Amino acid sequence: MAPNFSFDAFLSFNDDDLSSNFVDYLDGALEDAGFCSFKGRKTTTGENGNNSDLEKAKKESRISIIVFSKKYASSPFCLDELLEILEKKRSSGHGVIPVFYHVDPSEVRRQNGQLEKAFTKHEIHHKLKVTRWRAALAEFGSLVGKVFPSPDYASERNFIKAIVKETADKVIAHKKEEAKTTYQHTYDVFFHHEAEDYKLCVTETLANALVRSGFRIYRSGKDVERGENVTSQLERAMRMSRVSVLILSENYAFSTECLNLLLKIIEYKRTKGHVVLPVFTFATPYEVRTQTGPFAYAFASHKSRYGEDKVEEWKAALEEVASMAVTGFRDAGFNYRREQKTILNIVEDVANKLAHESSYLMEELDAIDAGSIQRGKGNIFPDKCPPGGANKVVLYTSGDQDDMQLMDDEAEVQRIVNRHGVAYEKRDISKGKNLMSELQDVVLRRTQNRVAVRLPALFVKGRHPTNMIDSIELPHENNKPEQQ
Repeated sequence: MAPNFSFDAFLSFNDDDLSSNFVDYLDGALEDAGFCSFKGRKTTTGENGNNSDLEKAKKESRISIIVFSKKYASSPFCLDELLEILEKKRSSGHGVIPVFYHVDPSEVRRQNGQLEKAFTKHEIHHKLKVTRWRAALAEFGSLVGKVFPSPDYASERNFIKAIVKETADKVIAHKKEEAKTTYQHTYDVFFHHEAEDYKLCVTETLANALVRSGFRIYRSGKDVERGENVTSQLERAMRMSRVSVLILSENYAFSTECLNLLLKIIEYKRTKGHVVLPVFTFATPYEVRTQTGPFAYAFASHKSRYGEDKVEEWKAALEEVASMAVTGFRDAGFNYRREQKTILNIVEDVANKLAHESSYLMEELDAIDAGSIQRGKGNIFPDKCPPGGANKVVLYTSGDQDDMQLMDDEAEVQRIVNRHGVAYEKRDISKGKNLMSELQDVVLRRTQNRVAVRLPALFVKGRHPTNMIDSIELPHENNKPEQQ
């Protein structure tokens, strides 16, 4: 599933000494080139603007452009921001473009010159942070960046053009990686339980009931393959599933593997709307929510080994999941006849959630369809579907085009489709002439004329509700397509 990015680039800078409005010009050039950048004003003494917007932009930007100037290190706010960017770079490979504006990279790396004066004050007022700030500056100062003034650039205008070009390269590369890691729903249900709980009758009976009802399930205790990291497999399977069913037993909190995966599930629920259904097995929602009973014993042992911060994080996740709509088995002795109604209710609940997701997708795409027809831009092909496309969403695209808008449109279609778990297939016409011919046949079924199709071309159950961006002409014969 495509990550949620609101901005292409986040600009980190100290506005106090940029009287030439360099950052304003850079921001404008990025906007003119089609990038969405965030430029919150930051100064030596404080910040102006909406702090929540600033924090959101830091998290939801594909890359960061750091403008190191003479007074950048004078701002504790900028230096704290630098630490956050460094953490993202180390943990997730976040892209960074260091820009050295009227300051030499060696000054940033060694904190001498103007930076030395700034750190003389920091040693007095921010002594506890100085070591980390220096380390961050040393690391970024060692990266290959853009330097001005420099013989490479005749003017600031050329300098800004070079930054925009590197931004384009990094953002396009980032979007291609997003496309590679976009998850399609292989499973309906991620069935997660503590490893030893596969022995419980209720676990086996519920899993079998879901399978008999036609759901594709991934069982965390059975479907793990040898030779690959277990944690990575489980997280990937969860992201490839439409619903997570969590078996919360009295053993659950004793497993740090379960607790860490629960953090991932809760994060995925918050950021991507992933559906979570907790099932309480021989443990009450109250015990899970308050971490009493067996959960208290588990966390007492975890605290000495993993520390209070990690334990509090796990507790908060359990409290959140225990506050959801609940169902479960309370008796120590499981009896199928007695618990059959509860099992059927869980299966029905899963079915309802999946049906709601699928129907919501069709409503959303129908709205796109209706809007495009009203604008006179829609093309309806009721009698001709892409091969195999009668009951799925088919997306024609081209992988040999580096157009950012095309990739944005494609990612948006994938986001909608993947979120709702409807059958989906992407067909890349750059991979072979057969797919090009296939698309020609679909579009040109009633005419011998040349017809322009915008990629990505989307077909929903055989209907072609909307064309998007980057038109290419498709001839009736197998000629090479021409860019419009």
